[in-house]
Amino acid sequence: MQVNNNIDFSQLLISRKYNPEFTPPPDLTAFRVQGEPVGNLGSFIVFSGLPKAGKSRFFMAAIGSAITKREIFTMTLTPPKERPQIAIFDTESSQSDFYKNIDQLKSFAGVDRLPDNIHAYCTRQDEPHTQIKLINQYCNQFPETSVLIIDGLLDLVMNYNDETESRQLINWLKKLTTEKNILVMSVLHTGKDGTQRLGHLGANTDRWAQSTLSVRKEANENNPQKSKYILEAKFLRSSAGFTPVEIEYNETAANWVMINGGEVQSKNHWKFYNQAKHNEKIELLFMAEPMLSYERAIERLKEVEHRGTNYAKEYFKYLKENELITQNLNGLWFNSKNLF
Repeated sequence: MQVNNNIDFSQLLISRKYNPEFTPPPDLTAFRVQGEPVGNLGSFIVFSGLPKAGKSRFFMAAIGSAITKREIFTMTLTPPKERPQIAIFDTESSQSDFYKNIDQLKSFAGVDRLPDNIHAYCTRQDEPHTQIKLINQYCNQFPETSVLIIDGLLDLVMNYNDETESRQLINWLKKLTTEKNILVMSVLHTGKDGTQRLGHLGANTDRWAQSTLSVRKEANENNPQKSKYILEAKFLRSSAGFTPVEIEYNETAANWVMINGGEVQSKNHWKFYNQAKHNEKIELLFMAEPMLSYERAIERLKEVEHRGTNYAKEYFKYLKENELITQNLNGLWFNSKNLF
């Protein structure tokens, strides 16, 4: 084992010693699923799954929640106000797919362009050591960064089965997250059986990641457009777990919607909204169309809340019973505020 002779180990030992006068800052959770802490600043988490299983889609939805400051697919990404910067390093997508992913992020967030606090980079053509240096350069250049997305980890090593190289990458992640106090959200593919993260690198991430989440595709052979994508908890260090989140593409909404995952624990989430929050949701509901049929209102609520049909129907019932929405003589629904 090589030793760096330039290090003053006596001072290093002192810096590592327990200090009774020091109170460490509390763990700050930046990423939650159904309110459960999944990713804290100073740690890294892994989204695992087969290639094309939908991992990037859940990433984009999570970042979208940071832009909208509301839950998407029961996920919330909330960087601290004083450090709002989020960086995306896409290490594997072609330029075309990279831009499609960013378009999907903008669609989830309902924006035409990325806000200034979100930077996205495509580094597919760069060697692993170059990509690591680029990430280090970014973190040094933008100290207000609190969340770093790496999609994916395989491109930061030459051989994921090399024990030394895999451990070096984990050590780099541990050092980066600790020294910069950031949350790293990463992607790591699984083997063909879809259960084990690849090689020695996967074994290391399972051991040292705060959380390992699994994303899988459930194909619909009769209608490929109706294939489901499911997010599940695999290993969680700081949480008891969460209900699997299932999404599919909804042609009417022209977007991805949650179909039933997560509703067990958060079915009545809207009951905790204050009046201002309900008003905000109703404004979004009727933003494009001031009058809606019941069926169209349900579809719009699914879009607004990023939830499933049952959730939307329950929320609609709540809005109706509390006279927050009103039906006209033609059977169409509108914002009750427009009565006054």
